Amino acid sequence: MKSLKSYLFLSLLLFSFAGKSQLTFDKTTLDFGELNNDSPKFMDVKITNLGAKRAFILNYKADREVACLFNTQAAEKDSILIFRVHPNPKKLGKFNYQITIYTSDRLDPTILTVKGNLKEEIYDPLAKMQACPDFRSTPSIHATDFKLTIKTIDKNTKQNLANTVVYLLQNGQQIGQFIQGKDGKIQVNTPLGFIYFYATLQGYKPTEKCQYVNIVDNTVTLELVRDSTLKITKEEVALVEEQPQKELEEVLKEEPITIQESYTPPTLENIPLDQFNTNDFHSINVLFIVDISSSMGIGNRMELMKYSLLELTNLLRKEDKIGFVSYATNAQVLLPPTSGTSRTEIRTVIQKLKAGGMTAGGEGIKLGCKTISKELIKGKNILYIITDGAFNKDSKNYMESIEKYKEMGIIICVIGIQNSENDAKNMKKIAELGGGTYTSIQKLADAKIALIQEIRNQTYRKN
Repeated sequence: MKSLKSYLFLSLLLFSFAGKSQLTFDKTTLDFGELNNDSPKFMDVKITNLGAKRAFILNYKADREVACLFNTQAAEKDSILIFRVHPNPKKLGKFNYQITIYTSDRLDPTILTVKGNLKEEIYDPLAKMQACPDFRSTPSIHATDFKLTIKTIDKNTKQNLANTVVYLLQNGQQIGQFIQGKDGKIQVNTPLGFIYFYATLQGYKPTEKCQYVNIVDNTVTLELVRDSTLKITKEEVALVEEQPQKELEEVLKEEPITIQESYTPPTLENIPLDQFNTNDFHSINVLFIVDISSSMGIGNRMELMKYSLLELTNLLRKEDKIGFVSYATNAQVLLPPTSGTSRTEIRTVIQKLKAGGMTAGGEGIKLGCKTISKELIKGKNILYIITDGAFNKDSKNYMESIEKYKEMGIIICVIGIQNSENDAKNMKKIAELGGGTYTSIQKLADAKIALIQEIRNQTYRKN
């Protein structure tokens, strides 16, 4: 209270000396509209000093869910200061906040209204709402097409690696393929956001990394480790630049995948991986219960899940059905069981998946069981839980749901995305209870093949 009285006293004192000093706000209402992960996260208010003398922002009061920042507290004659506003609504839906700003040129404060409608939980390292973005940023920070520097080096020697092939993926799809120059560095135009990098060079083990990039964090370094099992001659190294570069799909098929525990019939191994005909495989009604909690946004997990699901989408037939239930703080049906030929609709659902919130895994399982039970087919009815680990919210009684729906012929399987050993044990118990299998996805080569292999194993007619 004392501090507020002091500011008001200072305001009166400065006002008496300010003469015709006048601070003019270019707007007093900041409407963020429908706020989601692709929206600008802050707005700037321009405050112009039209008076004859210097004027000041003395103090401001704002809700806890609004962060503010000004580039300077004093505005000289004919100058402009910037007041930056960054809302941090905690709940989905409409929000309306007020900011009270005290300035040196008037007794009454200026009131800013901040409003909008939060459509989805925000997951964006730039949008950590506890602090307002500094003035290196601009409201157009979400724009695409900026220069990204990609460096490739030997992890041990730190020497630059020329001729490394780098593949870029975003939202589960490849967005670029580049060859490093002699200095092991290249600059390319990329969109902002999480990008998955996969690098390969003859004589080295492939490396992969997911990183958030923008116009400020615009450099990524990929470290490759020599493959001690390979002996590359100088002549072979010299020929690397001349050899035609392989497509990412071809490279991933050549890389060994994480050892899977599910059984693959010997006769199935003779059927090419891209074949899924009705003579050899049952039709499938598959519903994915996808974990989109905050932990799935860490590292490579979300990109690995999207890439794996998109690869499976290419394999589905008109006889097949696929659906999605997501869970984070709450569970919801994203897509009820839909024909496998509706690929555009299916891909759109997958690519819109974004991480944020808690992990209501039990709620997700129960909703998934109810959803698939309404669309049972004569072929295989399978629930796949895709998660990075254990559940931590509303997880009671889901075991009863698994046992109940198992009796209806619904198989429950688990796809572990970079599970720890302890979480993998828990996920295996759920799969065992549901009469299904546990499949591990640890890297991009797994995401390319493992889920498709698992679906083929489950639907193979000679099982």
